[in-house]
Amino acid sequence: NLAETLARIASGKKIQRPSDDYAGYTLANTYKTDIDDYEDLLSGFEDAAGVADVAIEVGNDIYEDLVDLKSLLTQYYNSPHAGEGLGETAERSALRSQITSLNASIDSAITNTKYENIQVYQGAQALHTITLDPDGTTLDIQFTAPAAIPDQRAYSTSVATDTQNGTDDLDDINDAIDDAILFISEAEGFAKTIERQQTITDVIITSKESARSAILDIDEAEETSKMVDL
Repeated sequence: NLAETLARIASGKKIQRPSDDYAGYTLANTYKTDIDDYEDLLSGFEDAAGVADVAIEVGNDIYEDLVDLKSLLTQYYNSPHAGEGLGETAERSALRSQITSLNASIDSAITNTKYENIQVYQGAQALHTITLDPDGTTLDIQFTAPAAIPDQRAYSTSVATDTQNGTDDLDDINDAIDDAILFISEAEGFAKTIERQQTITDVIITSKESARSAILDIDEAEETSKMVDL
């Protein structure tokens, strides 16, 4: 009748009350619940993306510092030893000071970069747990544990020991660089997973909104035509 048509046009909805179409009303409410559940996931994805971004940033910073540290160590051990039984040369002493300072800077970045009071550059515990879907499937943001960044070995007056120290120090720093590369790769992998899940969730929300709209929303031209016919 005219009153019902006017009510539908005014509200923009086909179903004014459950009795109009109980099955449609129930299905529309189911879609609404699903949409709400998926929308709740989106804020969690934003938080998780922030964690991944922090991890990528600290991983890159540490990697760059480790590359600089390797360069300093290489310069140090390529500089001539003072000679058997003699003390460290002035050139080497200056390089050692730079190495010690850079080591301290790296240690500080590792110790002080945290997410919710959890150290980021580590693998002992998960930084964050993401809920991926309304069924409660979760994903932990957790990394392969990087080894501790080694300090340079103490100076040796023995040329042979100094040579071995150089080999060992550079092996250690290469291992640390490999750890940093793996950490960055894992962090970037988490970031891509989160982005992909956000995209999937957005698509699901849009699909369910369209289905709900098809049930509830009127075709205004059709309703207007009905009113004219009445």
